[in-house]
Amino acid sequence: MRRALRRWQLHDWHVRKTPLVAQDDGTHIDVPKHSAVIRDVPGGLPIALGTIGRRNTPIQNEELADLIMRILSLISVDFVDAGYTGLGEQVFLVCDIPSGFVVISDQPTKPPTRGDFEVVAVNRHDGGALWFHVVPRGTWKTALRPLFDPRSADPPATRALKEHALSSTRLRHNASRAGIATKLRADLRLDREGGGPLRDL
Repeated sequence: MRRALRRWQLHDWHVRKTPLVAQDDGTHIDVPKHSAVIRDVPGGLPIALGTIGRRNTPIQNEELADLIMRILSLISVDFVDAGYTGLGEQVFLVCDIPSGFVVISDQPTKPPTRGDFEVVAVNRHDGGALWFHVVPRGTWKTALRPLFDPRSADPPATRALKEHALSSTRLRHNASRAGIATKLRADLRLDREGGGPLRDL
C-alpha cells in the first residue's frame, strides 16, 4: 500500500488537528468548537488545510486506502490514480473494482448493474466529509480527472462526481471505525455476483 502511495507522493503525510485560535486586534481568542487541520511536511513548515469539529479525527492517506480494500474485501488493490488538490485540501484515490462485482439497484424491481467499475474516494481535509463513488470504468479518466487539476483554484464539487456515479456515500470524520467497511459497502450497494456476501478483512 505504501509503495502505491509513494508513487503519488502521498506516503509521508501526517495530518493532525490543533486548537483553533482567532486573532482580533492583537487579542487571541480560542474557538472552542473547531480545530485547525494541519499537514506536517517533512523538512518544511506545517500547512493549514482547513477546519473541523473538535470531535472529528483526520483520516490519514493509509487509512483511506485501507478502507477501499475493506469495502472490496481484498488484501490489496491496484490504484490507477491518486493525488491531491491545492496544498492537500482534498486527497483522492482511484482503483479498478475486480470483475464479478455488481451494483445493486436502489429500486427493488430493477436488476443489478453489471459491468466494469472503479471506486473514486475523496478525503476532504478542508472541513468536508470523506466521499466514495462507484462509477463505470473509464469515467475517471474521461470525465472526472480534469476536475482534480492541482492548479485549479476551485476544488471539484461533490455534485459533479455524484452526477457520474452509480452509487455514492459519505463518511464523516467523527464516525466510529467499528463497522465502517460494512456500512460503506451497504451504502454503495456493492456485492459480488454469485460469490456470497462480502466480509470485512
